[in-house]
Amino acid sequence: MKFKEKKQSSTRTIFSAAGFVFVIIGWFIFAPPAIGGQTSYIIIIGNSMEPDFYYGDLVLIHAADSYDIGNIVAYGQPEIGTIFHRITTIEDDYFTLKGDNNTWEDSYHPQLQEIIGKYWFHIPSAGKFFNKLRSPASFSLLVVIFAVVIIYTLSIEEKPGKLNKEGNKKIMSEKPDNAYNPSDWLYIISIIGFIALVLAFVSFTKPIETTVTDNYEYTHSGFFSYYSDVPDNIYEGNQLETGDPIFRQINDSVNIDFSYELDSDKHVDISGTYQLVAIIKDTTGWERSIEIIPLSLIQESSFTSSGVLDLNEVDEVIENFEEQTGVISKRYTLILQPQVTVEGEIGGRAFEDSFTPDLTFFLDEQKLTLVDDVTENGEILNPTSSGTVLGTKSSPNTISILGWKLNVLMMRIISIYMIGATVIALFVFNKNFGINPESNNEPGHDQKNK
Repeated sequence: MKFKEKKQSSTRTIFSAAGFVFVIIGWFIFAPPAIGGQTSYIIIIGNSMEPDFYYGDLVLIHAADSYDIGNIVAYGQPEIGTIFHRITTIEDDYFTLKGDNNTWEDSYHPQLQEIIGKYWFHIPSAGKFFNKLRSPASFSLLVVIFAVVIIYTLSIEEKPGKLNKEGNKKIMSEKPDNAYNPSDWLYIISIIGFIALVLAFVSFTKPIETTVTDNYEYTHSGFFSYYSDVPDNIYEGNQLETGDPIFRQINDSVNIDFSYELDSDKHVDISGTYQLVAIIKDTTGWERSIEIIPLSLIQESSFTSSGVLDLNEVDEVIENFEEQTGVISKRYTLILQPQVTVEGEIGGRAFEDSFTPDLTFFLDEQKLTLVDDVTENGEILNPTSSGTVLGTKSSPNTISILGWKLNVLMMRIISIYMIGATVIALFVFNKNFGINPESNNEPGHDQKNK
């Protein structure tokens, strides 16, 4: 009987050791990069890769040294996040990708270092389940429940012994061949302790907070308009309006309006200067400026200004140039250019910038014509320019595990829970089975030698 029990004990030990080895190997195969593994996990949230991948599928990604056309890979898009698409072309170390269900290619072209890895395998709909457990609170609750179950099981597993009729002392009843081995529970506790130590190592070597980019965006917006009174029956409504050609024989001057606004979702507090000039140029590179609105101060983030372009003054400048140089051009370029310079604060951050859009006309002896047809390009009359006030802010640090973005502080709490549960489980185990659980399996181990 003792030989049989020792053989069973050896078999259990071998299986326990093999199981532990498999767990370690599995850890390094399936663990995410954040904790030393090679596998990244993503959950499909769109339909761009149908019919092979659907919403809620869990996809496992393995990093590789190189990637080829046709590989399905995941890469980090700076503005959107992780994208899971197929490589269509590779040119100059830049990858072009496309969703199998899309008719267009991705506008962003990642480089090798931006690719997370290529498709390994996927589990349909598994991501939907993980999404339900995605919050750190849910994960922590599962850990606590699991630990409580283990501790409770260990505390009730030991059965009372039988009385020895001769000595009236307790002896352990013989276990059937298929009885559980207490060392199996020790093996489970060891695995939980190992995972807890890894989580603790990872979380306590990461800062609780990290510095992230927090730029403030803003936009300069302008609006041009011009008009002039003209003789009847020349223009619709008997008035020259924005977009119309300006005939010099019937127009000595044109009224110019320009509206400006600096827009941001943060509080704007600015001041600056503004002026409006007309720049006359020819093909030789010569140019000359005429002041329409003199330099003036601005104290608000928006304003509207009005000025008059004197076409007689424009003629005088051109005639003087041609007389002095002998260069005569059939056509000149006339540019209306607002010159806005601002400085101040956006969202409490200092900034300074300028906005100098152009409204361009071709100028000949008969007329001024807007360079582009306003009906085809509305940006001519409504120029915009965007800018960024650079900055950073502190944000809770996270660790990516199995596709979950877990807060580092929460990970520390979870690891402490798990370590605490492991210590309590070991205490209960030692109390019930002793340090050497194998010896407790031998029948009559409590009997004294007579």
